[in-house]
Amino acid sequence: MGIHDASAESLQAVVLLAQEVARAMEESIGARGVNILNASGPDSDQSVPHLHLHVIPRWKGDGLDTWPSTVSNRSLDAAWLSVVRAAMTP
Repeated sequence: MGIHDASAESLQAVVLLAQEVARAMEESIGARGVNILNASGPDSDQSVPHLHLHVIPRWKGDGLDTWPSTVSNRSLDAAWLSVVRAAMTP
């Protein structure tokens, strides 16, 4: 289970819990920022098969880089964004 098949209620609960954790990290350990990471699905390197978020505490100048430093080697057609948008239209 991951973001693809989680209910709206589950997603809401997980995001609200992440917010609570982020606020507690700011208050208790002074982390004025967080990165929230998720991997969902078999091609995402998801380590456990359930919906979860990693809430990573951050501080200015902490040296942590959580943004991808490489790009996918998967080529997409130029119209990929239009195709995704069409899939989202009811």
